[in-house]
Amino acid sequence: RDKCGVCKGNNTCLDCFAVPFGPYTLDICGVCGGTNETCSGCDGEANTGRNKECSGYGSCNLNNNGVLEPQTTCQCDSGRYGIMCETACQAKESCSGSGTCSADGRSCSCKSGFADPDPKPAYPGPFCTVMVATVGVGGGGTTDGSGKLTQSQ
Repeated sequence: RDKCGVCKGNNTCLDCFAVPFGPYTLDICGVCGGTNETCSGCDGEANTGRNKECSGYGSCNLNNNGVLEPQTTCQCDSGRYGIMCETACQAKESCSGSGTCSADGRSCSCKSGFADPDPKPAYPGPFCTVMVATVGVGGGGTTDGSGKLTQSQ
């Protein structure tokens, strides 16, 4: 008899802790009696390749007045973006050398004389690609949003 009481049986009634007719099974992470937590990332899904450390540049928890609230996406540190905060905003590339990275890393603050095209691009940009004429008092001109100066009559 096997541990399940079956003659010449193969112990098919054992759970993953080898308890006959026990309630436990392996979770998707391979943990006996687990809840899929050990291999799930910030998204809460098992085996997606994402991690709860957010590449060391963010957090899965949002600090709401001292209470940590679990999030489904990484909350990235200043100047970082991406699913796991894996990418840093590089002003030279993302901001076309004509601006500085915003705190969220997903846009740029353009220097005077530069602006984003319309419609504004999604991150990672490039941003600050349109030259904007700066016209002094009495200059009589404006820009049309493309960087071209249009003279008023």
